[in-house]
Amino acid sequence: MIQITLNNEPEELNLGQLSDDYSEIHEISLGDKEAIGYALVWLASLYKIIGEKSPS
Repeated sequence: MIQITLNNEPEELNLGQLSDDYSEIHEISLGDKEAIGYALVWLASLYKIIGEKSPS
């Protein structure tokens, strides 16, 4: 299982940080950006974190 800590700054630059995925989805929800197919990848990463943090 991959552990992600949201409170700490990343030690190195990673491609596809969770905050970037959230920003993209947020802009789509506001109507500032057009929804594209790749938005499902961003949404999936958010759902993955929610699933990992939720009690079983």
